[in-house]
Amino acid sequence: MQDHYHSDNCYHNATHGADVMQSSAYFLQRDRIKSVFDEMDEVASLLGALVHDLDHPGRTNPFLINSQHRLALLYNDMSVLESHHVSLCFQLTTRDDRINIFKNMSREDFKTLRHSMVDIVLATEMARHFEHVGKFTNQIVAPLIAKEGEEGAEQITAE
Repeated sequence: MQDHYHSDNCYHNATHGADVMQSSAYFLQRDRIKSVFDEMDEVASLLGALVHDLDHPGRTNPFLINSQHRLALLYNDMSVLESHHVSLCFQLTTRDDRINIFKNMSREDFKTLRHSMVDIVLATEMARHFEHVGKFTNQIVAPLIAKEGEEGAEQITAE
């Protein structure tokens, strides 16, 4: 994956991918999150974090759409970069058994993991940020409120 991050991109490079993965790993170690996420969620979160900006060209979605870039045409102007990042991840890994970390998974587990990773990477599109904050609140914070009360949820959103 590192080879498909551009070192000349001063922000969306391999260091950024590793940093987001490490930050996600820290977040996933929190006891309150461990009580909500299962193993598949954790794997999807870490891999999604790693590849969320894979092969980023250093331009925004609106720029790619307005310039009729090949990626905008390929992904029909919808979540162009995010679709490309996660698609490339699966293209790279599934085409070569030597690096296919998914090859020993059951079909159902692969489908679940892939769906989660796609959701995670698509959630990084800033145009849909508030939609995903709401989804996070409903799927993560609401169960914590039910389990620990308002104070527990306030701690997780503050951390």
